[in-house]
Amino acid sequence: MEEQLKQIFIDCANPDTTIRTQAEANVNNFKASDYPAFLSTCAQILGNPQTADLPRSMAGLVLKNALTCKDSTERSNLYAKWSSVQPEIRQNIKNLTLAAVASPSPAASGPAAQVVAYIAAVELPTGQWQDLIKNLISMLQPQSPDGQKKATLEALGYICEEVDSSGLKPHSNSILTAVCSGISQNQNPEVVYAGCRALFNTLEFIQSNFQRDSERDTIMGILCTAANSPHIRARTAAMECLVQIATLYYRYLPPYMQTLFGLTVNAIKQDEEPMALQSIEFWSTICDEEADCDYDQYDKRESHHFIRGALPHLVPVLNECLTKQEDEPEDDAWTVVSAAATCLSLITATVEDEIIPFVMGFVNQNINSTNWKLMEAATLAFGSILEANKDKLRDIIIQALPVLLSHMSSQQASVRDTTAWTIGRVCQLHGEIATSGIQHLVGGLGNSLNDAPRVASNVCYAIHYLLEQYVEKAQQPTNPVSPYYSALLGQLFNVIAREDGSQSNLRVSAYETITVLISAGADDTLPTLHQAIPHFIASFASALGSGSSEEKIELQTLLCGVSQAIIRRLPPQALQAPVAGTQSPPLIDRFMELFLSIPSSHSKPTPAHEDALLSIACVVTTIEGEFVKYLNHVMPFLLAGLSAAEDTAFCQTAVGLVGDISRAVGKNFAGHEQVVTIFVQNLQNSAINKDVKPAIICAFGDIALAIGADFERYIPTVMNMLRQAGQTTVDPLNDDQVEYLNQLRESICEAFTGLIIGLREGNGNLQVFFPHIEWIVQFITFVWRDPTRSDALNKGLIGMVGDVLSTFGKNTPSIFFPELKAIATECSKMEDADIKQIAMWCLDMLKKYGA
Repeated sequence: MEEQLKQIFIDCANPDTTIRTQAEANVNNFKASDYPAFLSTCAQILGNPQTADLPRSMAGLVLKNALTCKDSTERSNLYAKWSSVQPEIRQNIKNLTLAAVASPSPAASGPAAQVVAYIAAVELPTGQWQDLIKNLISMLQPQSPDGQKKATLEALGYICEEVDSSGLKPHSNSILTAVCSGISQNQNPEVVYAGCRALFNTLEFIQSNFQRDSERDTIMGILCTAANSPHIRARTAAMECLVQIATLYYRYLPPYMQTLFGLTVNAIKQDEEPMALQSIEFWSTICDEEADCDYDQYDKRESHHFIRGALPHLVPVLNECLTKQEDEPEDDAWTVVSAAATCLSLITATVEDEIIPFVMGFVNQNINSTNWKLMEAATLAFGSILEANKDKLRDIIIQALPVLLSHMSSQQASVRDTTAWTIGRVCQLHGEIATSGIQHLVGGLGNSLNDAPRVASNVCYAIHYLLEQYVEKAQQPTNPVSPYYSALLGQLFNVIAREDGSQSNLRVSAYETITVLISAGADDTLPTLHQAIPHFIASFASALGSGSSEEKIELQTLLCGVSQAIIRRLPPQALQAPVAGTQSPPLIDRFMELFLSIPSSHSKPTPAHEDALLSIACVVTTIEGEFVKYLNHVMPFLLAGLSAAEDTAFCQTAVGLVGDISRAVGKNFAGHEQVVTIFVQNLQNSAINKDVKPAIICAFGDIALAIGADFERYIPTVMNMLRQAGQTTVDPLNDDQVEYLNQLRESICEAFTGLIIGLREGNGNLQVFFPHIEWIVQFITFVWRDPTRSDALNKGLIGMVGDVLSTFGKNTPSIFFPELKAIATECSKMEDADIKQIAMWCLDMLKKYGA
């Protein structure tokens, strides 16, 4: 098999597609026919120094792919398959791959380092291959060849990246010592680079080492030395470690900040771009950490105010970085310019208006420069600090807007692009100031919608946020948008039709701006909107046809957004009228037809399916009970969404739509309760995303409220689902899990209230709840004792107390009265008026029943 596989591996790299495809098929056939023998042969090829580089490299790649993949489920299957191989065969493979790490050929040692790590990911957590770390460290002797040191450090780095930290705790000290020695005792830059990459992957599980001054000093000293390496890869990797340390160990930085300040500022000023980028990232990370200290009242960390102290020295250096533009920049490229602008924004978020004087001097000096790079840099600097104190910026912005608008006619596209972005930031963050000059802004920006795609896209962004200021003022006879509505709509239609509309997200930006324009239009713009609707309808119908899948999905999604804006903006009578200038059915019928055509335009669920459901929800909200005429047409689409448990967004949106429809059509939802069966199946499906479950539980209550007594036959099943959900537990120290548990419990309270009220008002048999009364009270009292419960949950729990007492009355077992009374008494003392009112009602009932 070995000679055959060697040739097959060579063929796998053949440029001839036919040969390569056949070779890949042969690899899979060998793997399927005798998996252990296949792995053993690959390891023999990888470990054989007499074999050529290409088959050795391919053998390592195939071995790696036999041990891991991106999909977590499939990866677990691969782990299990490896573990099923006989121990002696596995040991032989491990010996061969470990020996290959020491190979002088990088074609073998590099892949072998990865294979070792992926085997370790399977075996170390289960207590196997316990001598691996010791054997690797023994390969890092001072006299070892540099290639061996490099590959060994790579292996240690991969292991630290792939293996759960709990499996490495026993080895953390020896790994750290070996890696630090590998960095500090070598001159070879590739060895230093590999050591820094390995150290980066150890940082999360060496907390105890970092708490000890001497060890921390050693680590920081080694990294600061490596960050001064004459080789760019080595010093950049060292700086990446320092950035990670700023995230993980911010509290320990004060003794080192003087050194780090000099190191980073010098690198930003004069080093190559990779190192300059990491040095800027260091300060951006410091901003994040200090903003978190100030923002999170529960965070026990103390801010060292490094940013405040560095302002006078750091900001001028970042301002200077903004002048280092390329003559023809690539769209979305991450450069020193974009990194510096982002850092200035983060500094602003950290120290607010304290940054203003350090930036505005640079802005005032260069904003009208004849050198376009200085002009653009000043504009970008100004745009980057717009999140500072509004009062402090007000006069500055008022003075700046005319200057910025004049820059929209610059000969340089980069200046126009950055200026449009900056004006957009003004409109987004300082809307009150922007609206005071709407006539100048619309006039100055509208003409630039014909500019290059990246400029026009930012112009759309600016107009979008300018118009957003008027959305809440739309339901008026007229507003300041009205004089520009028709012209803007026409200009945006032209943007959509541009052949280069796919560049720089231009077409998407234009559609989103149209959506906001429709929402912001006052009553006197409705005739113009009516005239435009046939254009939208035709575009939507066209988007249902053939075409690129991604383009079609994007277009359908955007048109759903526009359609929702139209439905919300038009008065109800207009929705019931035909499309303007036609004898077609009512407009709302045409929209529903388009929304329901989206599923048939795709072979599988897409993001457009979710938007179609959201659009239908918009119709439900708008016409309410009249939606019943569409119910039978919608149900197949809705049931498909509910059954798509693997597509979280589609399923969750469908669940929400069930609640909307059932509330809107009431008793007319009877006969469609098959959704209850699907809900139960989804709750029992361990593979479904947990975030869908609270919505499903709430929907039980919505359906019960809608169909009343007809829901009675589902009560035993649903109450069992509530009971199972109520038994969910989480880690009380994990904020995300606690938040989820509160949501789940709130949904149980809401569902129970819906079930009770639905059956009571529908004249159902409330006796069906009596078998569950003990669990209901136990749930209330158990959750009440949880100190992590939310305020919303307090309201839900006291509501359940009221439901129990009003439903069961004197039949409520008196043994529960003391605890229910204690809960109601405590709620009666809360500040929330609704909670107090319900609590007083509960206390009156308890008194009435002799509690």
